[in-house]
Amino acid sequence: MIQLQADLPSGLKTWLLKDTDFTIGRSADCQIHLEHSSVSKIHATVRWLAGNYSLHDEGSSNGSWIDGQSFSSIRFDDAINVIFGTLECNLQILDPLFVSDHFGRFRVATASVRVGRSATNDWVIDHPTVSAEHFILECQEDTVRLLNVSRQGTRVGGLPIAETVLAVGDEITIGDLKLVYLKSPLMAVAAVFDPPQVTGRNAVCRASVSGALGRDQVTAISAYLAAAVESGAHTIELELGRCSALHPHVLDVLVATARKCESSRGLILLNPAPPVERAVALANASQWLRIARSPR
Repeated sequence: MIQLQADLPSGLKTWLLKDTDFTIGRSADCQIHLEHSSVSKIHATVRWLAGNYSLHDEGSSNGSWIDGQSFSSIRFDDAINVIFGTLECNLQILDPLFVSDHFGRFRVATASVRVGRSATNDWVIDHPTVSAEHFILECQEDTVRLLNVSRQGTRVGGLPIAETVLAVGDEITIGDLKLVYLKSPLMAVAAVFDPPQVTGRNAVCRASVSGALGRDQVTAISAYLAAAVESGAHTIELELGRCSALHPHVLDVLVATARKCESSRGLILLNPAPPVERAVALANASQWLRIARSPR
């Protein structure tokens, strides 16, 4: 899973892609559609192979750059700042991360990953005390589950398990080796904004936000909501069912935006997750922020 943020002339925009292979460019056919004059129609591609992501320039007119150096192909394992033409972007890997002292780092980029000594596994751990097929990792949304398939067993936190949901920091023992579950899916997601769409005679702007709305997202959420108000929206509906945290400074921005809306309905929080409801209640902000439920 990749998060890409681009500082477009219209403002900061964020994409969250579950695909392991995708295109970036000015063409509307690209999964990452960058409307910028310096970006080629198909500017670059991201590919996943043998446990690694790579970024490839597809012969673009204005090139792709990192730290002032142009490149045709690079591998990346975390977050990178890249310039496509003259457009600044940030790419960040959000897949679960596992680490072994002897066998390096491995990202779980697909729904199911097999781990073991055999070369047919997704993560090959070639060690004599590891079974040919030792365990399976299943990733769904924000949960990673481990299933033991080895006769010699798998231990998590020192306890033998047949199947368990992993928590960040869990130590997994297979044979004589230890692996650590270092980062969960979506842990690093700051915020994902869908493009605001103003529809209907009452100018209702509907959008969604997922991830943690922390202090670092104040500027981004401010710009996003300001654009919605400027677009003529009388009411803004934010779907926050997947919002895992809401910082008080972000809450101040939501309240300020609600007070700017012409409609008495103001800013509506749809299907808010428990952390959002608690933040609104603690700040006594319900007089400005209406909470509503709608079918998912």
